[in-house]
Amino acid sequence: GGTANTEFEFMTGNSMANLGSGVYPYTIYNMETTGNLAEQFKSLGYTTTAMHPQNPENWNRSTVYQAMGFDKFLSNADFSGQEGAWGLHAGLSDASTYDHIIQMLNENAEPQFIFDVTIQNHGGYDAIDIPEDHLVPGATDALAEDAALQTRATEYLGLINASAQALESFLTRLTQLDRKVAVVFFGDHQPGFSGAINDMIFPGEDELAHNTRLYETTYFMWTNYEVTGTDIDGVVDATTWTTAGSSTLAAQLLDHIGAPLTLYQRAQL
Repeated sequence: GGTANTEFEFMTGNSMANLGSGVYPYTIYNMETTGNLAEQFKSLGYTTTAMHPQNPENWNRSTVYQAMGFDKFLSNADFSGQEGAWGLHAGLSDASTYDHIIQMLNENAEPQFIFDVTIQNHGGYDAIDIPEDHLVPGATDALAEDAALQTRATEYLGLINASAQALESFLTRLTQLDRKVAVVFFGDHQPGFSGAINDMIFPGEDELAHNTRLYETTYFMWTNYEVTGTDIDGVVDATTWTTAGSSTLAAQLLDHIGAPLTLYQRAQL
């Protein structure tokens, strides 16, 4: 857990492995002197926007994003009047945040760096409070011996399905824009019940491999234009990067699109 720690790794390139357990940099450190992506893109002439449709004080984001140099921080109040915005499960839907990004790209032709931290899929997962058409029939049959766990997994996978549909629509709309756009998409952490599923489906395996699985999420990088190292759909060749820490994703993204790299980012590559 700790969404803000994954944010910190991505934005600064610093690994939490070097900071000790139980540390949350957003709440204890001054970010004004910590190099980060917002500052880096701003120096290149980009407008920088952070988005998180929740309480802006959560994880001290309102202070941290300002210290990082973001031009704007859009929180829950900024989306309350958005036409067509709708909530799903824990808050504003992923799709609604993507609608806002499309609007921003259409209204401002200048270069933009947009950091979107979604809220839709936040736990818990006991309510089954999502439309039935988002649920994935049979996806959790293997968990039938534990009814409570199956309920949580059913709801979570339904939310992931909704996210996948929203993301597909978002990328399709980006291909229709007359401007170059690059996307890096990644998860902050797995749901709290992952350990129980891991133990049930993968019993008796090597302890290191077993525990490592709990800290893995999927990421991808995508562009709506052709760049070196991508296939025909603009997806980075999977043989280039397979496993990466969230603290190195920014260096990979900048290298992928040919942006200037700091010495630290070059070392990371």
